[in-house]
Amino acid sequence: MQCREPESNWRHRDFQSRALPTELSRRRVAQFYTLALWLSSAKALKLTGGSQKVKILIAMNHPNSGHLPFVIGLTGVIGTGKSLVRKMLEHKGALTVDADQLAQQAYNKDSCGYQAVTGQFGKKILDKNGEIDRTTLGNLVFNNAQALADLEALIHPLVSQAVNKVVNRSPLPIIVVEAIKLFESDLKDNCDEIWIITSPIDQIYGRLASTRAMNRSQVNGRLQNQHLQFINNSVISVVNDGTIADLQQRVSEHWKNLAEASPHFNAALVFTNQLLKPFDGYLLSTDAAAASGFFPKKTNPYNYFLWRLFLSGKTNSYISSSINHFTAICETGTSKIDPLLFNECLSMLEQFFRLHLCDTLSVICSSQDESEIRQLGFDQCDKPSAQALHTYPLGYNHLCRQLLPSLELFRET
Repeated sequence: MQCREPESNWRHRDFQSRALPTELSRRRVAQFYTLALWLSSAKALKLTGGSQKVKILIAMNHPNSGHLPFVIGLTGVIGTGKSLVRKMLEHKGALTVDADQLAQQAYNKDSCGYQAVTGQFGKKILDKNGEIDRTTLGNLVFNNAQALADLEALIHPLVSQAVNKVVNRSPLPIIVVEAIKLFESDLKDNCDEIWIITSPIDQIYGRLASTRAMNRSQVNGRLQNQHLQFINNSVISVVNDGTIADLQQRVSEHWKNLAEASPHFNAALVFTNQLLKPFDGYLLSTDAAAASGFFPKKTNPYNYFLWRLFLSGKTNSYISSSINHFTAICETGTSKIDPLLFNECLSMLEQFFRLHLCDTLSVICSSQDESEIRQLGFDQCDKPSAQALHTYPLGYNHLCRQLLPSLELFRET
């Protein structure tokens, strides 16, 4: 079986060729910027009734929003903090893509890369259920340069095709693509900007020991297969050698500098801010979320979006949510919730997650809230997509509801 024909690439130009925009590009930037300003105008307010849903529909269907994405490529060797930076940019309004996670999805049993990978490496990489065992495959390729090259030759084109689909369909104009092998694939050719995350080797050892239980020998084995290439001065280096707050400050500086230097990015940012403005007051900043007392100590607030269920300031009025590979996960907390307030907040959450192309919303709820949530169209999740933030007592469960048609990034034909 084969994958469907790839969608047209969103940008056909060499990454190293960073010429001034054409007249057509200038017109598109102007149109894009005009649309963003119109969405915040008094006329738009009157026509839409201030409806965020209407504005989202305009964003998802207006040709200017789909034709002028700004794509940031995010790369770096293992353990430098790429995923943390990606989550920071997600909080700034970007739609983010984990290309390495896409690569794993590309050879799932129901995906189009499955037969190609099993044909190349044989049935010895399969588990008892016939799925490709990632540990077995990883041990095979990371100790064999030719085997790794063979695997990448099969998977990289599929991942690029999937990223094209995401970028072409994204309602949000700023897209961040995280990929360890960004330079080894054609993803680099389609980025407007590339950021490389770097970190001292001792900090890399420490992070991977605590997060993945990897020893130095295992880390060094991975690093041997991850060679970063710097293309002249066309990449931005982000050094992660301090605290999370230090990294956030550096990321914010690069974000600000990019808005000042690039009219293309600035237009995309104006549009993004207008789309997200109606969520102000409900969606807490990461600083406010960290100070809320909702999260356990040492929780990284950039992994979650914290929402105020209502604006009265009362306690136990928060809902935590996160985005994991186009699935939204929402937690109602341990206190009994008001079904009417939750339903009102839920509608807003769904609008937010659709902007991020989430096709499923998974709610982690207690038995006392389950019946009300089921009445809102949720049903049992067969395969929960993520672990709960908290350790809840027995009786907590995952319920799911579909938000959008599946992206079908690796569907067989």
